[in-house]
Amino acid sequence: MQHWSNVLSPYWRGSLYYAVFWALVAIFAPFINLHWQGIGVTSQQLGWLSAVGPLMAMLLAPVISKLADLRSAHREFLAAALFGTGAAIFGLGFAKDFLGVLIGSIALGIAACAFGPLADGLIARMASRRRLEFGRMRLWGSVSFAVLSLAFGWLWSNLGYGSMLFLTGALMMLMTPFALLLEADRSDLETPSEARGLTRPPKIWNAGLYVLLGVNLLIGFALGFVGPFLGLRMKDLGGGALEVGALYAISALSEFPAMRFERRIAARIGDAGVLIVSSAMFAISYLGYALAPNAGVMLGFAVVQGTAFGLFFVASVRTIDAKAGALLGTMQSWRNALAFGIAPLIAGPVSGWVAQSSASAWVFTVASGFGLLAALLMWLSKSTLEPAER
Repeated sequence: MQHWSNVLSPYWRGSLYYAVFWALVAIFAPFINLHWQGIGVTSQQLGWLSAVGPLMAMLLAPVISKLADLRSAHREFLAAALFGTGAAIFGLGFAKDFLGVLIGSIALGIAACAFGPLADGLIARMASRRRLEFGRMRLWGSVSFAVLSLAFGWLWSNLGYGSMLFLTGALMMLMTPFALLLEADRSDLETPSEARGLTRPPKIWNAGLYVLLGVNLLIGFALGFVGPFLGLRMKDLGGGALEVGALYAISALSEFPAMRFERRIAARIGDAGVLIVSSAMFAISYLGYALAPNAGVMLGFAVVQGTAFGLFFVASVRTIDAKAGALLGTMQSWRNALAFGIAPLIAGPVSGWVAQSSASAWVFTVASGFGLLAALLMWLSKSTLEPAER
């Protein structure tokens, strides 16, 4: 890895990490609930399963990220998380009923809870230090996800899902060394006493940060509602594994220009403006999913969803990193715990109940409402969000 660290520029190290990681996610994530449904897991049970990962993100991710900050060992913690995640996914391949899926999902939630904030924190900080655009590195993950989700949608539609989790788990464990390609961040921990000060409330908290985290929480509710049911909604509209793969591919490809030009857009309308526009676009896309009469129309609204995610994700990670100081892992972990922990922990079971008792279209209608609330909160409070350094 040291040889490759010397050969690859910081830009390509971050880009390569995202490209490989999201390529592996594309092999199984778009199709996993179709697989679980095939072995008898109900919509209500899918809702409960979708809460397992967020629970671990809420309870464990801040603790693990804080330990990584204290020890300036972000890369090492990330490598361990990647290996553990691969092992857990491989083990899920043996699940044959809801109990087995639940046990495997708990193991996966524990292993995977912190690699998101750790990787995003390391790469965003590397981008800031090297005067690179974070979005331009993250977009390679969207490209690889798009290509692989479409390819494996075709493959699983012909072969079935039997080998999906074994393949993903083995490749994820082999990805562990990629974490060591990233730059370690120790520059902000000037003294041991400053590191120990992480146990005290940091000075960075202000109204703007609270609003930013609140908007992430609301978008997290929207994502938590729709996450378990995107593939199932496509199936309800007459699509199969190939169409599900195409849905995720189109959404991911639409992230590419959004992430590429997010900084330029923010330079024109401000960070708050980017968050307002992207939140409103989430609302439009989810309402479109709810009202779509067929699979083709749903694929069209995937463009809106992908653009919304690309803008929102880059803007939120970048603005929080600009405020985080030495707490790069901790603050990204708080963002992650709210958007992908607390919110889907509540939204998952509720959306499962809604889908079971009425229809999947109502799940997307409620999610659209959360997108509108996020846009409204950001619009009313935009003066509190200090512009991030550019």
